[in-house]
Amino acid sequence: MDWASFLPLALFAIRRVANRSTGFSPHELVFGRKMRGPLDLLYAGWVEEIYSEFDVDGWVESLQEKLKVLHDLTVANEELIGPVVEKEIEKMLNACINCSE
Repeated sequence: MDWASFLPLALFAIRRVANRSTGFSPHELVFGRKMRGPLDLLYAGWVEEIYSEFDVDGWVESLQEKLKVLHDLTVANEELIGPVVEKEIEKMLNACINCSE
């Protein structure tokens, strides 16, 4: 089996899972909402009504508000987790340096 054939699945998983330092998935930070997977879409087709009219202006305003909140929360999470991650990286680098001696 060619490893490159698994890249789309790996990227899907990476983009969907929340990052420890930000607290949000990459998809959520870019698009302002959680990523919907195949099962989410199938379920939505069963239970949600489909609207023929879509309020684009309201959607854009809502998206801007969500992205602002996500930005603020990401900065706060990074400030909390950043020092912990830095210590972990320092430990790994020290371990690598000690291994080469």
